[in-house]
Amino acid sequence: RQRNQNTNRCKSQNKNNFLGAGIRAFSLVNFHRFSRGVATMSAKKEPESFGFWLPNQCTAKTMDQLTPHKLAVVFLIQEYLSLKKSAEENPAVEFTARDRRKFCMLLLKLIQYPDMAYKDLYGLLTSPVYGIHRAHLEEFEKLMKLLKTVGVEVLFDLYNVIDKLITDNASSYQIGIVGLYFRRVYVTLDKMSFPEFMALYRNSVSYYEKGARAVQISASAFSNSDCFMKPETQPVYKDRNATSKWSTKQSELFVAQQSALLQNNEIGALSPKEMQARLNEIIHDHPLYSQAYFLSYLNSVRVRDFFNATDALHRSFDRSTLHSMTMVQDNKEYQYSALNLAILHAQFNHNEEALASIKECIMLAQENSDKICLQLAHAWLCLLDSSKSQFSEKNIANKELMTLVHSISLGIQSLVKSSASTGYTPAKLFEVLLKSDILNCQTSMMDLIANGIAERAALWAIYGKNEISSLCSQLLLNSDLKTLGKTYNGEGICQAMCSLIIWLAIQGEFNLSLTVLKHTRERFPRYPLSKSWMIADFYISSIQAIFRGEWTDASNACYQLYP
Repeated sequence: RQRNQNTNRCKSQNKNNFLGAGIRAFSLVNFHRFSRGVATMSAKKEPESFGFWLPNQCTAKTMDQLTPHKLAVVFLIQEYLSLKKSAEENPAVEFTARDRRKFCMLLLKLIQYPDMAYKDLYGLLTSPVYGIHRAHLEEFEKLMKLLKTVGVEVLFDLYNVIDKLITDNASSYQIGIVGLYFRRVYVTLDKMSFPEFMALYRNSVSYYEKGARAVQISASAFSNSDCFMKPETQPVYKDRNATSKWSTKQSELFVAQQSALLQNNEIGALSPKEMQARLNEIIHDHPLYSQAYFLSYLNSVRVRDFFNATDALHRSFDRSTLHSMTMVQDNKEYQYSALNLAILHAQFNHNEEALASIKECIMLAQENSDKICLQLAHAWLCLLDSSKSQFSEKNIANKELMTLVHSISLGIQSLVKSSASTGYTPAKLFEVLLKSDILNCQTSMMDLIANGIAERAALWAIYGKNEISSLCSQLLLNSDLKTLGKTYNGEGICQAMCSLIIWLAIQGEFNLSLTVLKHTRERFPRYPLSKSWMIADFYISSIQAIFRGEWTDASNACYQLYP
């Protein structure tokens, strides 16, 4: 009955689960380059939805597998509640608020992040940041040893303990993270057959035995080793435990966090190698989770891997992996597949293939009356083919349709860039760009606010007003662009810094220009944002070579600047 309810609930969902913003439109500065690709998890009704949809996902179709790591987390919670109750009844037991706070932070980390080996778990329990109370650690170790010595009865007792805890704390466990975690473990234990129960017990015993031996070996090795040995500079990737699994919620959290970092602060995201390793684990555990394939596509774009990027993009939209979904709405999603394929080709300067995919996207969007996709396709069409740019303000009046705000703003910025390169009236361009800024500020879209200011600086530079362009760039760099306490560090910031690099070089301050260039290189190390400061670097090199009379070096830099 529980499985049927989950299936019906998933079928009744509308398209609220989609992956927004695979690759944003170009930022339209004077470097004429393509922008970065990012993915964010968003809902259809939110105004900041970017409109790159994926098919409706029903990842909760099957129940998450219960692993030894999850049982160890339950044991930790059980002993924490017991110690907390003892401290309340007996004031002699010292269990401070700091200990409780550290355990709560540790528990949040253990619930949200994937399974880890017992050795790594023990390292967290004894670490300075997340270390738990000594009595808490001792009781937890006793319970793990009891699991090995007593037998499977410990798991049967755990089932009753969880039931009692949920019943006694019904009011707080209905909405709390711990209560939700307990209920999921309880339901999973209740649905398990006896052979599955015994397999879980044997895996748990093996998990503890291997981990305990590893802890003893590492402790003895540390005591006999040179404490001043240099640590390894490169991380070592080892095969994970066969019993470790990514749960559905953990996978969704990882994809959402890394997608947001790729968009707003790429340097804070995992390295391409480590991210791909994590994504491979998620795909192995959840082969129908297409958002993981899409993030893999974006990760491949970071390292300019066209083959793997194309393969991951095709897999993310592959309908054969979604046979369980209803087939009624299949023809309403293909336009976004064509749009993302066009963006991929644009990233690698395949303009003819990109234009062909854009035309296919427009045709499919018109068939399905998808205004959001049409707006995005029109923005990319203007960027790829300047002859198609037609300056129109009729879409600005549609700002009451909040789901269109982001695509409308992107369209305005792309039209301003195309029109500026074709000699449109400057006053008209700044007037329309002002309307775009108003839309962005009303909906607090930090990425488009930054891109708008960077584009304004580029326009002033095109018209020869370098001082005003420099002021716009400095205004952006000194702005406090924060969303939910996180500072924006994306494409617009990179463009503003590149504008300052060129401005300083024009003024003859090459030392200052190279200092800013070094900072920009460290702040935006990977493609596609790295393309901006590379162009700025070639520009400075060409100017310096011309001033020195080194014509061969100047010619080589110009060839790199205009390949």
